[in-house]
Amino acid sequence: METTVNRADGAEVAAYRRSARISNWVQALLIVAYPFAPEECKTEELMIEMLHDTFRQIDDEGVLQ
Repeated sequence: METTVNRADGAEVAAYRRSARISNWVQALLIVAYPFAPEECKTEELMIEMLHDTFRQIDDEGVLQ
């Protein structure tokens, strides 16, 4: 996931990059631990965590102020 923060005039203020994936062995564990949670649900949760982390970093750095 790539996020770029731009000013109103289009100038780039900051850029952030995150990447993650669920490997096969984790998928096997999830089937046992969460038999009713589909892989798409876990992927969505991972994306939400990445977005939350990115927004927290933007806030900590004061990019939007």
